[in-house]
Amino acid sequence: MILKNGSVNMNKEEIRSRVCKELRDELGKRYDIEDIRVISYKKNNGVFVEGVSVKLKGCNTMPCVYSEHLDAIRTETELEAVVARLAERFEGAIENALRAQLPTDIDFENSKGRIILSLINYEMNRDRLENCPHIVFNDLAVTFRLLFDIDDSNASTLIDDTIASFWGVGTEELWNIAIENSVRDLPVCIEKLEDVLMRFTGNEVLMDPDEISNPFYIVTNRRLYFGAASILYKDVPADIYENTGCNYYILPSSVNELIIVPENVCDDKQFLKGMVESVNKTLYNRTDFLSDSVYYYDHDEKSISIA
Repeated sequence: MILKNGSVNMNKEEIRSRVCKELRDELGKRYDIEDIRVISYKKNNGVFVEGVSVKLKGCNTMPCVYSEHLDAIRTETELEAVVARLAERFEGAIENALRAQLPTDIDFENSKGRIILSLINYEMNRDRLENCPHIVFNDLAVTFRLLFDIDDSNASTLIDDTIASFWGVGTEELWNIAIENSVRDLPVCIEKLEDVLMRFTGNEVLMDPDEISNPFYIVTNRRLYFGAASILYKDVPADIYENTGCNYYILPSSVNELIIVPENVCDDKQFLKGMVESVNKTLYNRTDFLSDSVYYYDHDEKSISIA
């Protein structure tokens, strides 16, 4: 019901039902829609996201568009705007789904070449980790994901105990496969911080002359996807040491990248921890949070530990 002031007199479930109906009417002009529903999904770090999922007839991929606007609908105009925005975003998502039908057979042989590593926060994901293979790494956890290549976009799913049991593989085998695949398909990228900033801003970055000879570094992978896990690659910690010429601190910028601070540039652990906490407070997406800790690489010990 629409009131005189234009507000929508419906409860939460009725609004979602109305959004699905109108979106189905709109998308149904171009696609054969089997079902549309609002779903809630638990992602990394215990973050719940809500979105709309579309099932297309004859397609085994279900595109989902997440939206934070469903709870903000108060008027008919706002409802129409949300539906229009979702319809526009679904255009690309549906076309990708139709082009990238996923294999119906996800047996181990067909899937093992797409298993990759990821690093996540242990404590914030404790409940999920109870039901999936993982390796504890300081206050983090090494997990395994099945990567889907959809028009060069990054999409993957966490490998849980159900999948691992179906495949008949354990944590050690998943690690051996994932590290090989990650090194091959998600090669490490180590760059000076000022070079990265220059590429994104298009301007030369002015830095203190003392910092130029001992710069900060960014560590990620070529796809900028769960790039923090690249610090686990066999030769990467030692390669960074060769570049910096000394032991170094590792600042977890996000699950996608790390910042390397040479020890001879800054050895103030509390200052560095403050930097990490400050950066984490500005994260747009809380699912990208990795840790507030600062880590230290000791070349003699060949170890990474919390500083």
